[in-house]
Amino acid sequence: MFGPETPTGKFKHAASITELAGGDLYLVFYSGASEYAGDTAVYGARFRKSESRWSEARLIAKDPFHPLGNAVVWQAPDGPVWLFYVVRCGEGWGTSRIHAKISEDGAGTWSDSTVLAFAEGTMVRNRPIVRERH
Repeated sequence: MFGPETPTGKFKHAASITELAGGDLYLVFYSGASEYAGDTAVYGARFRKSESRWSEARLIAKDPFHPLGNAVVWQAPDGPVWLFYVVRCGEGWGTSRIHAKISEDGAGTWSDSTVLAFAEGTMVRNRPIVRERH
């Protein structure tokens, strides 16, 4: 969907897609000069059901001091859209920590980033599993 012609960076990796409540699809991926480049950031794009096409990829998460990776997008049953991704605090993935952003308007705008896991070496790759409350 997004190749070298897309100006997010030469490298694009670890895409995740979810269907939003209105039927649109939302895709996230991280991109930069390479997998370990210091400029990697998270981008998102929407496939509008009504238009049958993808929007341009737009920046949704970036850290000026650390590279990002492995983005996952998920819409919770109660409505908010969650973006999970890792921030690499050192040279390798073993220094990663999980961060999150939330959108209350169907992936239109995003909250500031929050840290979900402070332990180094934590990664994310799949959506959460929702369990019934008892």
